[in-house]
Amino acid sequence: MIPHFPINIIILILSLISIPEIYSQNKLTGIVKDSDGNGIGYVKIIVMRDSAIICHNTADSVGRYEIRDIEKGKYEVSYGFLGYSSLTDTVELQDEVLRHDVILHSLRNLDEVTVRASRFVRSGDKLIVTPSSNQIKHSTDAYGLLDILMIPGIKIDNNGVRAFGEVVTIYIDGVKASELDLKNLRPKEILKVEFMTAPSGRYLGDITALNFVLHKVASGGFVYGDAMQRIAYLNGNYNVTGKVYRGNSHFSIFGGYEDIKVTDNYSYSCERFLFNGISATRTADSHSGISKHNNQYIQLNSENSTDRRQIKISGIFVRNASPVGSRGMSVDLSDISGVAGYKSFAQSKDQAMRYGTVINFMQSIRQNQSLRLNLTGNYIRNHHDYSYTGDVTSDIFSNVRENAFDWLADLNYIISFRNGAQLTSKLLYSYRVSMSDYLGSVQSWQHLRSGESMAYAEYLHRFGKMSLRFSPGVSWLQYCVHGHEVRNEVSPRLSFMLTWQPRTNSFLMLNGAIGNSYPTMALLSDVDQNVNEFVITRGNPLLDVTKMYRFMSSYNITLRKVNIQTAVVWQIMKDLPVTTYTPEDRHIVRSFASDVTGHNLNAYIAFTMRPVERLGISLSANYGLYDYGERVSTLNRFSGSGQISYYFGEFSVGGHVQSSNAVLGTDLRHVTIPCSYGVTGGWAHKGFSMTLGFENPFSRNLKYRFKTITPYYENRGYETSAKTGMSAYLKVSYTFDFGQKTNHIQFQGDKTINSAILK
Repeated sequence: MIPHFPINIIILILSLISIPEIYSQNKLTGIVKDSDGNGIGYVKIIVMRDSAIICHNTADSVGRYEIRDIEKGKYEVSYGFLGYSSLTDTVELQDEVLRHDVILHSLRNLDEVTVRASRFVRSGDKLIVTPSSNQIKHSTDAYGLLDILMIPGIKIDNNGVRAFGEVVTIYIDGVKASELDLKNLRPKEILKVEFMTAPSGRYLGDITALNFVLHKVASGGFVYGDAMQRIAYLNGNYNVTGKVYRGNSHFSIFGGYEDIKVTDNYSYSCERFLFNGISATRTADSHSGISKHNNQYIQLNSENSTDRRQIKISGIFVRNASPVGSRGMSVDLSDISGVAGYKSFAQSKDQAMRYGTVINFMQSIRQNQSLRLNLTGNYIRNHHDYSYTGDVTSDIFSNVRENAFDWLADLNYIISFRNGAQLTSKLLYSYRVSMSDYLGSVQSWQHLRSGESMAYAEYLHRFGKMSLRFSPGVSWLQYCVHGHEVRNEVSPRLSFMLTWQPRTNSFLMLNGAIGNSYPTMALLSDVDQNVNEFVITRGNPLLDVTKMYRFMSSYNITLRKVNIQTAVVWQIMKDLPVTTYTPEDRHIVRSFASDVTGHNLNAYIAFTMRPVERLGISLSANYGLYDYGERVSTLNRFSGSGQISYYFGEFSVGGHVQSSNAVLGTDLRHVTIPCSYGVTGGWAHKGFSMTLGFENPFSRNLKYRFKTITPYYENRGYETSAKTGMSAYLKVSYTFDFGQKTNHIQFQGDKTINSAILK
């Protein structure tokens, strides 16, 4: 049985790291003025360190403010008041008293102000980006704002938000969030964006992280709605959000619906099989393919926040369904005696539901100590149906029903010392159980369990313009398939990072990490699934744990109106699970083996230029090397992208281009992605906004080419559909605010649903 992480260990660690508070009489003082030199009364001042709010205060009637009893060191200080642009400065308290005066510009006259300060500010290991009023006005959601901000190294595509080839972990006010949260996050509520290429502290364990810091509000409410409709194929997305602020409490409800239908999908494939000394060629023209997908979600949130404590409870229901996934094929097996061309038909249906709850808790124990706890639980139901019929073949069908639940506990304890050093401890435990009934051509019952306990400690020390982070840890992993022995794996976790900031406009980082990753539940399933006449998919419950080694160097520099980011990432993955193809009777078995050492090398360079405040230009280039051992050939590829945006009054225009690209995954499938491009135009007025976009406006039938080459199985071909050609979309949104002026909340949810079904 997989045990829970002992509670006495948690108590012991917390008791060991707790230290007495060191009081101080240091203070930060100053005056907040407007552009004419007059004091602005009642401005809200928030003092933060590593995105955590240390304290806050309000200026008096003539703009004077004073923050008492804070430790020496670096802080981010935010100033905000209705009718004026927000400002965030980095200050370093070295003496007992620091005087820091600031100027806030009126929003009514902001378009006439020449902003001389860079919107890209380096603070320690974070790149802080402050949106302008134009960028906020012409963004309908946080995805759009990220596009306009053009943060070097950040890329947004169909796979979400990525940096240096890896998925970026998203946070909102220091609380982990999903990529869907960004879609429902209103730009007007965003104070600043923090990009961390080597996260530490509360972000310990992430490869890269983005934290959205929001404006603080205490009363009022809003109702928000948006709708997007695409032309060329059916794609509609509709969302409604509502929230009420009452003192320290916030209550919100979110809901949405999305529907996608694509017809006339077409693909061509040529497969070669080698089994029992017989070579066979199977060509298939897939015609009249249809795919449908719809999604619904609803979530309730309740939050209460004070200066020292924050608790948020969320409940969510998500339903995903793909009621139609079908294609007819003309098949030719002329290489096999007695078999001529014939027709076949494949169809799949999927439905998934998730009931989840999330509890986030933060407590400031002392001025220099904080505790954060995250609890997540989900109950999941998945249904998968598949059928394959042909003129001369036996029918193949599968009906799978899965019931699963998972939960996660994540505890962080952070201590900041007077000399700027910081100690972070992290305990994490995750557990998942899946029970699946396989009915149809092959019948089986599967029971999968997995649990992982992890413990980290990180020490950060700053000396001059350099900082050093050292983070040792350990992971205890257990997983088991019913009828097989429990797999135990104790693995070391270790990361280090060295940073150097020779000047305020440049930053150099070197870091490395050792970790592990266990195979997904679906790969561990001990079951066979027939795909067609010759191919069987089979899980492998004996897969090993992958050992991972990652090394990265990054350099960032800001030169007046140009920001440059470069990075080199090298990863080594030992015992990596990859797809295998082996002959068995008159079939090829597609399974998985963990006997490969993989190597990935990626090099990036990105430029962001803003010749004038209203014009933004972004250019990036990437080189990638993928090697999964002797089983496949090495893939080298170059790619590049460009983006431009311009604003004039209430209107905006933009364009983007992405060169062709290639990827090689652990499924040994080499995919060549065609180039893409598009243009957009927008109009924004008060609470209403409208965006019209065109994707690949002069292209039809762009082809995704693929190939898989192994000793016993080869497959070459291409796919195309309405989604890969020209299309257009229209998105409109409207916000109604009531009570005092408020900012808007993100949808704190995740519409993805995990599955352990082998398909």
